[in-house]
Amino acid sequence: MRKVADAKGEEIGGLKKQLDGLELKLVAEKAAFQKLEHEKTKIAEEFRLATIENPFILPSGYPKGLDTIRIGSTPAEVEAAFPEAQIDKNVEGFWSVKVTHPIFSSATYYFGSDNRAITHILFHTNYQGPVKDKDILPLVKRHFGRPKISIDENYLWITAGAQKEEISVEDGQLFIIYGKDMLPNWLVRALTRCGRPGYAPEGDLKALCERFTKQKTQAKKER
Repeated sequence: MRKVADAKGEEIGGLKKQLDGLELKLVAEKAAFQKLEHEKTKIAEEFRLATIENPFILPSGYPKGLDTIRIGSTPAEVEAAFPEAQIDKNVEGFWSVKVTHPIFSSATYYFGSDNRAITHILFHTNYQGPVKDKDILPLVKRHFGRPKISIDENYLWITAGAQKEEISVEDGQLFIIYGKDMLPNWLVRALTRCGRPGYAPEGDLKALCERFTKQKTQAKKER
């Protein structure tokens, strides 16, 4: 009986080792499977982004089909370009217009206080379309390259169009076009720090800071 018990014990021990080995193998296979699933998801996302058609009229940043109204256009031109029912005029200073576009669902046109000409345009992403969440940033980078200035999740490009409009992607997802003489609020805030102790911008932002500081100094002299 002792011999039988010893033999059974050895058999059970062998089976336990096999079971432990199979469990380790299963854990490794699960990890490998999860890695493959992650890679599959990543490749599928890259493929989806790659198949999004270029929505911009190059070298300007205006979306295709939404380029009739540009920086400098007037309220009358907006009214002529869109049906009255699509234009929301409830807020003073800007109008929001519902649009039919594969990437954007609406556009907000901001007017200057002096001549009422459009100073900048915010295009709202259609989240039911092919562009999801923060896809607009890699889409803009693909067609316009490395941003000229970037701070946190805010990015600025200068287009090669005739009017040298500025493209800004703000908070990683808002797509805005500015006139060449206007700066985004996030960049203005950064420029107010120019010259402060410990503030050391680099690259294009450094050059812009130097220009901004010279302009402030010159303005003080002229007063």
